[in-house]
Order: sequence, then structure tokens, then C-alpha cells
Amino acid sequence: MSLRAELIAPAEPVIPGEQAEAELLVCNDGHLVDAYEVSLIGKAAQWSGEDLGRVAVYPGRYERLRIPIAPPRDSRTAPGPVVFAVKAQSLENRDIASVPEAVLQVGSFHELEAQFTRKKVKGRFPGSTLLRVRNLGNDSVRIWIKDDTDDESTATVHIRRSGFALRPEERGRVAVRAKGRKPLFAGKPIIHRIPLTVEDGGGAQVSLQFEYEQVPFLTKRLIKLTTALVAVVMAGALAWVSPIGAKATPKVKAVAGKTQLEQVQAEATAQEQAKKKQKTAEKKKEADAQKAKAPKPQDFQKSLTTTGGSTAKESEYKVPKGYVLQLTQITLTTVGNVGDVATVVAGPETLGVYSMAASEPREIQSKAPIKVDGGRKVSLSVVRAPKASPVPGRGPQTSAQTSACQATVLMVGKLVPKKGPFAEKHSPAAQTT
Repeated sequence: MSLRAELIAPAEPVIPGEQAEAELLVCNDGHLVDAYEVSLIGKAAQWSGEDLGRVAVYPGRYERLRIPIAPPRDSRTAPGPVVFAVKAQSLENRDIASVPEAVLQVGSFHELEAQFTRKKVKGRFPGSTLLRVRNLGNDSVRIWIKDDTDDESTATVHIRRSGFALRPEERGRVAVRAKGRKPLFAGKPIIHRIPLTVEDGGGAQVSLQFEYEQVPFLTKRLIKLTTALVAVVMAGALAWVSPIGAKATPKVKAVAGKTQLEQVQAEATAQEQAKKKQKTAEKKKEADAQKAKAPKPQDFQKSLTTTGGSTAKESEYKVPKGYVLQLTQITLTTVGNVGDVATVVAGPETLGVYSMAASEPREIQSKAPIKVDGGRKVSLSVVRAPKASPVPGRGPQTSAQTSACQATVLMVGKLVPKKGPFAEKHSPAAQTT
């Protein structure tokens, strides 16, 4: 006796929740009629709701069995290949059996569950709720949440996360916020219906909506309280200003603060003061700039030296234009003979003619500071005395004159600009040359 079995799996993938059929061929290659017991082995045995039972096969013949397989529609049914087997065993001889195997392809299915934590929200400001999404399929998917409100809707919707991924049996939460397009100050509340669609890439989608009740800022109760408060204030004001009796005087108190005219005048005065401050600052800035560029006073110290030979020689200093030389001290030092003279000239005026016989320094003094305008000169010159003529019949005479003479004048003072912020004011006591 011999047994041969062949198992043929479905050609298309089986979607969980749907049913497919596998074929089993049982061949009796022996010479006697035999009966065989058929049973599923493996995970697929749980997916077949029928008992395959027994089949009798004549010698040299075969029997074809159809085996129904229905994977459960559950997120735990993973997609992909599943190996299953069928065992065919002889009833006459338990040692004769055949166990063919096949591969069943399990497909994927998509299913979503979505619901709001609160289906109705309300408030004066935007109202929000949470949208819970659960992946009931057996494959990972990308979830998309779409706003189905049209352009004519009176409310706007903001979705915090419009797209996210979920694995099988995984849950996700998304905040959804709604607010009215226009603020509602008074009147009756407005109910906005917000439709949304939750879908994945596999074709599963869920449509749902929630309600947002827009409450006005001024409710009836608040309006009543405000009206009552205003009435009380007005009654108190009227009672305060109304006279009591014939001799009573109205108790009217001046309102603290300035009148409208006083406020306008104060603003005009403030603007004028601001303009004056601005002009003063601009003038000061301009004066500072001119002052920085203007010439400045300079300390002055200079010496003039000249020597006298057979002829007079002169040493001079020319005052720069635009300045006034103020001389506070003039010291003259000479080396010469009796009859030699030194002359000091400041501008057009001669300060003095001095004998050079004295060797000690001499101060040239003046009642007022000596001033020399720009372009004029201060000069020092020396004139020697003539030599004595020889007397006839007396022979050569020895001259008492030295071979040369020298005069030095030391001038100390200040160079002051004639114009500009640093110019010295005119003093009547000053001597200008």
C-alpha cells in the first residue's frame, strides 16, 4: 500500500476576515481500497472552522479536497507568509501517512477607530477638544486628519498635528481647536458644527464632527449687573449735586485735572519748549564744531641773536597772520664796547636803544603787555661805534674796542588768534603795535 498527497495554497493573498480555499490531492498508489484521515497542522488549523474528516480512495485513483482557511480580522494577525501543513494518514495502517506543506500569504487590512473626548465645547474664546485615533488594522499606517469645513463656514479649525504614524493597536491623541471667524459681543450663542475626516493611506477613513458653542462676551446676567451698577452711580451723583432747602448751595466739586483748553495750551507750550531745546542743542553743537576747528592760543618763546661787525646786522621774527603776539617778558643780553648800541623794534614802534657796554641781562619793561599784529615783525639790530682815527706823529695806537659784539633778546609771551572763540577780548590798557 502506498499514499501520496499534494497541497496547493491559494494563489492570491488572504485578507484577514475573508475566506480562501486550499486544495489537497490524495492519491492511492496501492492495490486495495483505503480510507485516509485528513487534518490541518500548524497555525492554519485555528483558521479553519471545519473538520476535514475522512476520505476513501480507490486503487490508482485520487480524491480532491477543498480546505477553507479564514484568518481572523484582528490586528494581531500579522501580514506575510504563513507555513501550514495537512496530514493524511491511512486508517488501515497507521504507519502510512503523508504530510505535504505549503505557504499561505496573509494580506493586510486597514481599519480605524476615532472619537472625540468631548463632542461639545463652548466658550467666549477658542474651544478645544481631543481627538483619539486607534489603528485596528494589522499593518503600520500614516494617519491624516482633514478639516472638512468649507469657505462659507462661520468657524475656523486648527489641528495641532495633521499627520502621524501608528502601529497596529497603537493609539494617538490630537488637539483640535475651533473659534468663530467674528467675535460675538452680545446676543444668543452660536453653535458651529466642525466636521473632520480621519484616513490612512490604505483607504480606511472615519468621518465625525463635534460642536463648538460660541458664547457672547456680554451675557444677559452681566448686562443686568452693569445696568444696575450704572443706575446706582447715576442716582448717587444726582443726590450729591441736588440742593437741599432754599439756602442750600449745590455741592459741586471741581473735577480733578485740567480742562481741554488747558491741555491744548500745555501741549502747545511743551512743543515750543521742545523746539527751543532742539534749536539750542543744534546751536551748541555747531558752536562746538566751530570751536574744535578754530585756531587756539599758543605759548610763545623765542630768542633773537645778532652780531655787529664793521656794519650793522639785524635779526627778526615775523608774527603769523591771523594771530596777535602778546609779549609779557623781554630780556636783552649784550656783549660790546662803549658806544655800541642795540635797538629792539616791535612792529612800527621802537621799544628802546640800549648801550652794549653793560653785560648783565636787562628787562625791557612796558606799562601794558606789548602786542604785535600778524604780519608785522619783532627785530633786533646792533650798531657799532666808529673806530678812533690815528693821530699823526704819535705812531700806532692800541684800540680799546673788541673785535666783535653780540646781542641776544629772549621774548616770552603768547600767540592769540584774532578771530574765533579763543580770540582775546580787546583791553583798553593793552599796547598794540
